[in-house]
Amino acid sequence: MFKLNLKIAWRNLWKNKGYTFINILGLSIGMASCILIFIFIRYQMSFDEGFKNEDRIYRLTTNWTTSDGFEESQGVPQPAPAALRNDFKNQIEKVAAIRQDGGIIKVKDAAGKDRIKSLEDVFYAEPEFFQIMNFEWLQGNPLQSLSQPNTVVLSKDMATKLFGNWNIALGKTINFQNREDFTVTGILQDIPEHTSFPLNIIVSYQTFRNYNGPNFKEWGSTSSNDECYFMLKKGVSIEEVASILPKFSEKYFHKDLAFKEQNGFQALSDIHYNENLGNFANKTMPKKELYGLAIIGAFLLLTACINFINLATAQAVSRSKEVGVRKVMGSLRKQLIVQFLTETLIISVFALLFACVLTEVALPGMKSLFHDDISFSIISNPSILVFMVGLVLVVSFLAGFYPAMVMSGFSPALAIKNKITANAGGLS
Repeated sequence: MFKLNLKIAWRNLWKNKGYTFINILGLSIGMASCILIFIFIRYQMSFDEGFKNEDRIYRLTTNWTTSDGFEESQGVPQPAPAALRNDFKNQIEKVAAIRQDGGIIKVKDAAGKDRIKSLEDVFYAEPEFFQIMNFEWLQGNPLQSLSQPNTVVLSKDMATKLFGNWNIALGKTINFQNREDFTVTGILQDIPEHTSFPLNIIVSYQTFRNYNGPNFKEWGSTSSNDECYFMLKKGVSIEEVASILPKFSEKYFHKDLAFKEQNGFQALSDIHYNENLGNFANKTMPKKELYGLAIIGAFLLLTACINFINLATAQAVSRSKEVGVRKVMGSLRKQLIVQFLTETLIISVFALLFACVLTEVALPGMKSLFHDDISFSIISNPSILVFMVGLVLVVSFLAGFYPAMVMSGFSPALAIKNKITANAGGLS
């Protein structure tokens, strides 16, 4: 039966090529808009996911309450990580400091001349950072690779850039700011784009300590470049830590200031969506904006469906005689409804195919606009395929149900006599 409906539907659509083309074009634009919005939202919602203990990972923050209001920063004073590690032994399993820096990286050739000279972001991190964040290691290990001064871990991509082949990078040296040579002790798998940690060059935190020692006792200075992450012990709630933090802040921050300074915390899952606090990737996307985009996408799709309904209803008059004849020949109303919905399904499938083409055309511009590595690959992102299948089914129902009900309800007597009008209808 479905095969027969499919043949009849295809014949009717082919007979009305102009009507079919206009509907496919209108629906495809609405579908393409929805697909682009879905891809973007899905990409943004995937930030910082996949860490082994993500529900126990938090970032220490700093806030100030003044007469002018409230301010907060993702940065912490440099002695804060060590103090947190010491004062929360019963609640916190791991604490790690990480600092963002930048400068000229040089790699010399056999003759001692600069072979590579590049401006890069550089991070200083304690070994515990890679025990909290389970990034994939290709060479080296998180316990030892950053335990000594003047050691550096590179991403696979950065190692390839500096040495031509990441497999030969281990044991080689790079120079930072004409100041020190660092020995490569580990290689990380490339960090994905959808993360708040764009780590390509990570130097041992002990290196930073060695030439910045005095500041590690100073609680009066806070830089957004200095961050601290911690992982709760199993069974410990963040509320327990929150209840102790005020006393922790009172213990270490200066009390003779005109404002109140204290520490707070932020869940790893909130970092990408909180526009009040930054991150190393300089990318935040509030969830309210994502919800707004989703509403816009739904509105565009609904508009396309309404346009389809208007065209289908207008064409219903020209097909009234066909409906009348089929009813006289014994077709039931539900059979006619299935027939008209099948036609809409075919149009929706072709609209989806055209929408995929439009999406591919628009995607480069979208990547350039948002500076994100957004992908339309259904192989690496099967959720896109699921969404598109759902999109076809939803559009087929929304756009096809009302016209199917109208046309299947025509009175056979009036339909055969061509006495159906767009306004009068003639339902039976």
